[in-house]
Amino acid sequence: MDTDTQDGTTLDRKDYPCENCGALLAYKPGMEVLACDYCGHENPIEITQIEVVENDLDSALRDLENSHAVEHVAAVKCDSCAAEFTLAKNETAGRCPFCAVPVVVDPVQVRRLSPDALLPFKLTAKEARTATKRWLKRSWLAPEAMRRHTTADDQFKGVYLPHWTFDADTATRYQGFRGDTYTVTVGSGENRRTETRVRWTPKSGRVTRLFDDVLVPSSNSLPRQHLSRLTPWDLENQRPYADEYLAGYISEAYQVPLTDGFVEAKQIMQTAIERDVRRSIGGDRQRITRLDTRYDDTTFKHVLLPTYLSAFRWNDRVYRFVVNARTGEVQGERPTSVWKVAVLVVLGLLLAGLVLYLLAISEG
Repeated sequence: MDTDTQDGTTLDRKDYPCENCGALLAYKPGMEVLACDYCGHENPIEITQIEVVENDLDSALRDLENSHAVEHVAAVKCDSCAAEFTLAKNETAGRCPFCAVPVVVDPVQVRRLSPDALLPFKLTAKEARTATKRWLKRSWLAPEAMRRHTTADDQFKGVYLPHWTFDADTATRYQGFRGDTYTVTVGSGENRRTETRVRWTPKSGRVTRLFDDVLVPSSNSLPRQHLSRLTPWDLENQRPYADEYLAGYISEAYQVPLTDGFVEAKQIMQTAIERDVRRSIGGDRQRITRLDTRYDDTTFKHVLLPTYLSAFRWNDRVYRFVVNARTGEVQGERPTSVWKVAVLVVLGLLLAGLVLYLLAISEG
């Protein structure tokens, strides 16, 4: 796969054949090596870039095509869920990791900003399956077919999911009111009572906050609530992007444009800024009437985060599991077995009948 860089040169994304047997190498989770699944030979990953580079957001938005490295990716597009992803080099067919529909490599050209950084895989697929089994045990009502599904070696795919991160130095001027509560005694006699009231005082001021690595998922292939619950990610351990880390894994193309990602990042920042403003206003209650925020030194990165995905079809519906391949956190959807529900209902009725029978005996 060719990658266009800022200076117009072209980089080739390479296969990594084993020096001993010629099979394709794959990244070994938790290590800085590519490993051969057939003979066990390992090649160290040569790190040429030491630090992850932040990109100026204003420059990128002014001239998206020329301000940042752009790559043309031969991606597979799923006709069922519209996900776009690159298969591992040695795969020519398989199932979509997002919806379990069979796909064949018939690549479409996707033009996108090239990744700047990634978190390498730390857990193996076996460890991801173990974590998912523990997660499924919390729901006895899940069908046995799903439990068997989690034991299959080919059902868990390592997928790098795309994200944006944003940094910004913010300064916010605010106007609002500080509310201080106090009590007064009103009425007399039987109508005498204590009331709580609020004294409102106008307040204005300025707060500042430096944001680092505000994370915004740029994939629409999975429910957003699943992605948000995979946190925290150890972003302090990001590596500069290198093709070797993708060897043997799937990489999804981002679907949320950079501009939309920054809009979402500002919403996240705004929530934190409002908390700062309320602390600055002080008092027992606060009202914010105006916020004017300036964003300076705004930068971004296109980051790939490692997950294991498994999609399971049950009664014409797709259920998905996603595992954080750094921490083992599992999120997803669990169907309910109709037979198990029926068994519970029957047991409940039998138990209720037994209780009534024992009560009738005791009263007799």
